[in-house]
Amino acid sequence: MPTDDVRSDIRRLSWARLQHLLPPPGLPRALCLQTLLWSLGAGTFLAGNVVFFTAYVGLAPDQVAVGLSLATACGMLASLPVGRLVDRHGSKRSWSIAAGFEAAVYLSYPFVQSFVLYVVAMSILALAGTAGGAARSRYSYNSLEGDTRVRTLAFVRTASNIGFAAGGGVSGLVLLSPGHGLLILLPLVTGALLVANAVLIRKLPNNDRDGDGKKLGERGYAFRVLRDRGFAFAAVVNAVIGTLTALLTVVLPLWIIDKTSAPRALVAALFVVNTAVVVILQVRVSRGADTPQGGVRLLVRSGLVVAGACVLMIGSTNASVPVIVGVLVTAYLLVTVGELWQSAAEWSLFGALSEASRRAEYQALWGLGAQGARLLAVSGYTLAVVRGGRLGWLGIGVAFAVFSLMATGINKRLNHSE
Repeated sequence: MPTDDVRSDIRRLSWARLQHLLPPPGLPRALCLQTLLWSLGAGTFLAGNVVFFTAYVGLAPDQVAVGLSLATACGMLASLPVGRLVDRHGSKRSWSIAAGFEAAVYLSYPFVQSFVLYVVAMSILALAGTAGGAARSRYSYNSLEGDTRVRTLAFVRTASNIGFAAGGGVSGLVLLSPGHGLLILLPLVTGALLVANAVLIRKLPNNDRDGDGKKLGERGYAFRVLRDRGFAFAAVVNAVIGTLTALLTVVLPLWIIDKTSAPRALVAALFVVNTAVVVILQVRVSRGADTPQGGVRLLVRSGLVVAGACVLMIGSTNASVPVIVGVLVTAYLLVTVGELWQSAAEWSLFGALSEASRRAEYQALWGLGAQGARLLAVSGYTLAVVRGGRLGWLGIGVAFAVFSLMATGINKRLNHSE
């Protein structure tokens, strides 16, 4: 029988291991809780949004798509002005106001009974999301430093994946119910969770020092981020390598369904694997980005490993089903590893290259580049592989290899900033 001392040692060891799996106490843990709450709410509605707007509101599928496109364009066009406003008025204040608008929009969805109201609601949500994202980024980067920042953001991403997965499960239960009566729960549950999210944001400590609003409003100072060539170079390289998400979510699934003899269920299985890998490994992988130079190395590795996956995809057609499945799973895992490295590199490099006093404006440009690159990649990569087949995959692989080598040029900007 173990003695009391042995039991005590076992308890201490178990607690130490549990602590290692949790984000650091204080602000990092609070940010993870906030992310979990927000992603649970957003995930609840995201999985069933098309069904809600078509079956409950009564919109046509093409109206839903057009409204979403208009709202996305609205958010993208407003990115830089909204980022500047966040820098002028403070991150926490802007974040809490944006979170309140997000909750209000979701709670208003049951009253949206026309296409015009739908577009208005979606546009307000897009603007609130743009402001909230910029404010959240500024608050996180200005409140955390060094390796604590990167490690915390890795935990935050893990919490986001868990929240969206759980939210999708909640949405699935609602969608399985007979009839359409319970669909109203989707926006109401999401709205309630986001109200709690807004309250939690207001309770966060005021760690971020607000920018100099007067100086930021001076002529010639506005949008100076557009003249920061070193930052713009890093943003473009990161945006292109970040288009690997288009491979994971659109191009590879379409290729599996249309161009291979692999079972269609493999697509769903790979999505589950991707989520599990991110949850399990993101924090561990982020340790390589403790320094900006480490971030550059991870960005280079990310591009190269995705290039290797694209080359591997060339052999995913003319073979037996087990071989094809093996090639597809391996390629998908390689791109997933690239995703982990690219995310960690992004957190490290953005923090090192952006100015603290205008970080929301810098985030706006960084995010705008990433979003624009992904929109182009979805159509460009899809056309390349659908029409070009193996040559298309080879071309995409070459592009990733070239940009991974270009990423080494970011070191010059880092040396200049030091």
